[in-house]
Amino acid sequence: MKALVIGGTGPTGPFILEGLIKRRYGATIYHHGPHEVALPPSVKHVHGNPFSADLERVLATCGLMLS
Repeated sequence: MKALVIGGTGPTGPFILEGLIKRRYGATIYHHGPHEVALPPSVKHVHGNPFSADLERVLATCGLMLS
């Protein structure tokens, strides 16, 4: 399974990602990018503005799609 975490570098993001990885999810974070946090190399990063994002583009970048 795959998961997209919007704002994954915030205070709870790393904990959410840790739980997803333990549950064998392919995890991607989508964030502004002004700062990075230490995350496992398996976590994909997509930078952009979540308030004006083209959601289909972001999901396609992550290998996900709207259903």
